[in-house]
Amino acid sequence: MADGATTTALRIQGLTAGYGPNSVALQDISLSVPSGRITAIVGPNGAGKSTLMKVVAGIHPYAGGSIELFGQAVDELDARRRLINGLSLCPERRRMFPEMTLRENLMMGALTVRPADAKSRLERAYDAVPWFRERRNDLAGNLSGGQQQILAIWRAMMSAPRLLLLDEPSLGLSPRVVGEVAQLIRDISADRSVTVLLVEQNTALGLRLAEDVHILSQGRLIRSGTADELREDSELIATYLG
Repeated sequence: MADGATTTALRIQGLTAGYGPNSVALQDISLSVPSGRITAIVGPNGAGKSTLMKVVAGIHPYAGGSIELFGQAVDELDARRRLINGLSLCPERRRMFPEMTLRENLMMGALTVRPADAKSRLERAYDAVPWFRERRNDLAGNLSGGQQQILAIWRAMMSAPRLLLLDEPSLGLSPRVVGEVAQLIRDISADRSVTVLLVEQNTALGLRLAEDVHILSQGRLIRSGTADELREDSELIATYLG
């Protein structure tokens, strides 16, 4: 695998995927995600955003195209191998294990790492989010939606990823909690050691958080650019993002 100095964390070329012969969700998608930055993929509901994340993570098949992670082709790697190679997904709607404790949910994110490393990462999570330690023995199902989202992001961080995929991290959250999640994402990206790729139906949040933005509509890549450039294009936003 290429080392951490590689300037492109993720490169997708000609990606096509769907849910059967009569349901194409992604059509010839090509894009790059620079290392050490926050990149957002935005677009309306049904644009193919979550399908793209699942394909990149290795949990949904694709019919054509290629994917490179830090300069290495990963088309033949399953989800576990992609995780080991530095990619971690925080899925849409959090996907907690409700009958497991907060601590147990965090440790589920460290199944591919050595026990000593898992323990140190658990302590890092406790230090970063003080209420984690206080509620470590509480069932995840008893946490609020916002608490579950913060837990889900930290669970994805337990494998120490170089590329973190966040699928709709603001979904169903109050404005106050969205602000907390946004700050967490900024904090994760602050030292540039973790590249963040998020998909968001909340266009304002995506444009506010990200440095680079790609717009999907009906399974096609409509436009790419910096967040500053796209914020200035009111016609584009009105047409594709509502």
